[in-house]
Amino acid sequence: RITTSGNGGMFPPGLPVGMVESVRDGVVRVQLFEDLTRLEYVRIVDFSGFIADSTMRTAPLPPR
Repeated sequence: RITTSGNGGMFPPGLPVGMVESVRDGVVRVQLFEDLTRLEYVRIVDFSGFIADSTMRTAPLPPR
């Protein structure tokens, strides 16, 4: 499942975007939930090598 990260403040985190359809030779294919023919920008973040530390803390988002 692919969701928004919330980075940048435009969209809240956790909004569903699509599902991973396949991963082959380092290429990830995503089936989008919506027709995004007018999409102009996307950022892909690969967290596969990231190991969360239980002592890590995140700062709360500032109020809007």
